[in-house]
Amino acid sequence: MGQKSDTISAGKNDLFYLKMTGKTGCNTRIEIENGRLFKTKNDTVYQLKNAPHLQYEHHFQDSTFVAHSNKPGMVNDNCHKFITHINGANEKDGKAIRIQFYNVNTKESLLLNTFYYK
Repeated sequence: MGQKSDTISAGKNDLFYLKMTGKTGCNTRIEIENGRLFKTKNDTVYQLKNAPHLQYEHHFQDSTFVAHSNKPGMVNDNCHKFITHINGANEKDGKAIRIQFYNVNTKESLLLNTFYYK
């Protein structure tokens, strides 16, 4: 394992391992400023790419999702389909990538990190 750093370099240390199953995946959203996650051939490995001045949101959804199939407040615990959508513009420094994981039900931040892209 390499030395810990807050700097991400393209093609060197831009792979992130996400292992979320069951209700954890269904209840978690990932917001990224100045970056976007892309799926790789491995279903738990995602590559982070710099996307200056854009914000993206990622979440996992049941691949057989049917609108209004669950009761309010109930969450399907089989979310595996990775969904990405643009969440607006960002006027902050385009090299500072801010990643936040949060619980959609409680609005509690689970993890918040800032990395610098070079």
